[in-house]
Amino acid sequence: MPFFRAMPSRFALAACLLCALAPLLQAQPLPTGADLGATAADLQRAMPDLERVARPTRMAGGLAGLWRSAPVALAGVVGNYTFFLAGGQVRRIEFWADAPADPSAADAAFDAIAAWGRDLYGAEMASGGPGARYAAW
Repeated sequence: MPFFRAMPSRFALAACLLCALAPLLQAQPLPTGADLGATAADLQRAMPDLERVARPTRMAGGLAGLWRSAPVALAGVVGNYTFFLAGGQVRRIEFWADAPADPSAADAAFDAIAAWGRDLYGAEMASGGPGARYAAW
């Protein structure tokens, strides 16, 4: 289940596999060359340029953002993937990139990433507010 978020200063893309549903779902191929459900060793083989995160983000369900990629392009936006592991497996992947200074360019970049997600996962559930737009699958 991917989740996208656009904020004034950052973009976020997360491909999430909920821990509660993990036993019911198979690993899904991702554009990074890594799979949800992969072990840390599998992830490092798929992406040898990974760096260990010095101060990992911790989330519910034991998720910890332990590994970060070198800069990559996703739908024309350059950023980094952060890989979250729980139970020794990749369960979530977030993509963060600096937003363009021009707000219309930021909107266009979010739209490009959301279109990428639609092509991969289908129609999204979307919402928005004063400081952010969200799309989740």
